[in-house]
Amino acid sequence: MSLQALLGNYQSELDTLDASILSIAEQISKESLLKDPTFVKYLQSHHQSQSQHELETLSLSQLSEKSLQTDQNIAQVRKLDESYSRLTEITTLVNKAKTLSDLLDFQQLFSLFRDIRSLTFDPSIVVYKQISKQVDLLYEKFLTQLNEFIKLLLPDETTIKSLSVLNDFNSLIVKNDIKLDHYLHLRNKWDQIVDKLLGEADLVSIQLKENDYDLISIEVTETTLQSFFKSLENFIVFINYIDSTSVKQYLNSKINKRLIEKVTANISIINEDKEKIEDLRSLSEVCHATNWNVLSQINTSDDASIKENLNKLYVDWLVDGYVENIRKAFGEEKIVGSKYWQEEPYEDEPVESEVPKTEEDQEDGWDDGWDDNWDIDDEVSKKEDPKETKKTGVSDSPIGLDSIKISSLPLALVPIFEDYKKISPDTSYLVTMVKALSLSKYPPLSKSFLLHNDLTFLSRKLKINDFQRDAVSLWNQTMIQFYQELKLLIVSLDLNSLDVSANSTPSPEYDDYEDFVLDDYNLNQLSVVYKWFNGLCQDTELEQSSGTKFKHLIISLVSFINNWLIGSIVSLPEISEYQSKKIATLIDSLDNVTLPFVMQVGQKKDSIESYGKLQNIKFLIQNHLKDIMDRFYQGDLFDISTDELIKLIQSNFVKSELRDGYIQEIIEFRTMN
Repeated sequence: MSLQALLGNYQSELDTLDASILSIAEQISKESLLKDPTFVKYLQSHHQSQSQHELETLSLSQLSEKSLQTDQNIAQVRKLDESYSRLTEITTLVNKAKTLSDLLDFQQLFSLFRDIRSLTFDPSIVVYKQISKQVDLLYEKFLTQLNEFIKLLLPDETTIKSLSVLNDFNSLIVKNDIKLDHYLHLRNKWDQIVDKLLGEADLVSIQLKENDYDLISIEVTETTLQSFFKSLENFIVFINYIDSTSVKQYLNSKINKRLIEKVTANISIINEDKEKIEDLRSLSEVCHATNWNVLSQINTSDDASIKENLNKLYVDWLVDGYVENIRKAFGEEKIVGSKYWQEEPYEDEPVESEVPKTEEDQEDGWDDGWDDNWDIDDEVSKKEDPKETKKTGVSDSPIGLDSIKISSLPLALVPIFEDYKKISPDTSYLVTMVKALSLSKYPPLSKSFLLHNDLTFLSRKLKINDFQRDAVSLWNQTMIQFYQELKLLIVSLDLNSLDVSANSTPSPEYDDYEDFVLDDYNLNQLSVVYKWFNGLCQDTELEQSSGTKFKHLIISLVSFINNWLIGSIVSLPEISEYQSKKIATLIDSLDNVTLPFVMQVGQKKDSIESYGKLQNIKFLIQNHLKDIMDRFYQGDLFDISTDELIKLIQSNFVKSELRDGYIQEIIEFRTMN
């Protein structure tokens, strides 16, 4: 046989073997191998021997860890199997063509998506990422099917098909918090219908067609065969059939706003047309029965009541318009002190009218007959017969020494109020609105008088006392805040005999008042008070916005400090010699702190009564009884009440016949009239 023939025979045998091997390989699968008992036995014995060899080398802790890991792997495998099962079912349902009878499929798909997404996997499992990606793709396809399905039920903005299916479908959508693009498209279309129906001109009419329970439609025609009340009622009934809370809420606010505008613009025509009144009553009843907040003020069956409520609605609409103008003014105008105005007050106010009185001031009235109230008749006459303030202009530069800064906002508000007062004299609602907006727009009164100035300007220009009352009320609240802050600082001043900084008994080296040095603790507290006043002057715009008001503020705060110190000294049960020197030094040091600020606002020390009283207190705790009595009979202690005078003598001098005799003289002298 030739070599070529021999090679051919071998090649033929090899081809036969390849075909046989290929045939055998095609017959082998996972299922066939698992059915082969010999293979299974070999695999189990091989794996068992290998696993047994590995387990024999592990410790107990390692075995426990391996067992835990195995349990976790088994759980992951089960979850993967469950996911695969649900994914298969989702794929089948999503790929199925949908008809109106397949609503249950959507319900099942929502449940399947919720279940498969609730399963948690080890992030390192690669197949999990693939499953998650596949689920997201199927969900996007599912949302597309929901949008296509709603188009079968609501093909356009005027037609409902299969009403019963639509209601069930909407419930399913709401339950699963789904927002469909088709509803957004329809909302825009319904917006256009409302605009045409409730615009300034009557452009369309709406007829409701209820062919049967499962087919509802409206016909929008460019005619005016019926009132817009009846057309709107038909439209609302149509929307009620859709039974979508989100659609209803969206349209409710717009319809109510546009309807009020439409009604108020045609109120005279409506009041004279019985047919329109009847259509309005019918619309109101439908809205009330189906929970539409539309014309809720017109919920009555009596024609007279309807007309009365319409008139109230008209007034409310007008007020809303002015309120909107006020909001617009607040949004457009900058709240900065850019103008100057010469304020002319209603009446003169006492300098210290805002300083809280001490208990002694309130209880002791021995000097009520003195001539310090010589001008009381003039003040009473001013209160009883107030004169109208002069009309003063507004300038971009200071007008006079007492001119105050105002913003441009009140200049924009004045014409709004003047226009409104032509319609109604009751401006209380607008005033309340201005106050509410001002509290969030203006700088606080603790930083600037601008709000107080603007409210005062509005009160004078518009003759609306509510603005002035608001300005006074807000300023009183600010003064309380100032007093509270200042009190926290001054109550820590130490008037006791011991030097708290040294924590020791008084040193005998201070024989003379001039040599006394105040302790570090009180010096530190006084520096804090100075910083507080300095911050009030340097870090705020109070003085720049109203110099006169700032002057009164400084005087009130200084008087508050002086009166507090007076009350604290009077309340001491006993005052030692060392303590009297300490208190006297403290009085002088406090004067050095406050006087610069008093002088800054153009006032002298003698113009503030509390300074003089404090100096008299200092005299009482430093001098002998004879000197005190001489000064008393000279009338220099008139500003100290009888009770205060007695307490200071008792705390400063030991009990004796001389002391008690002088006290009795004071009582008899003060009460002899």
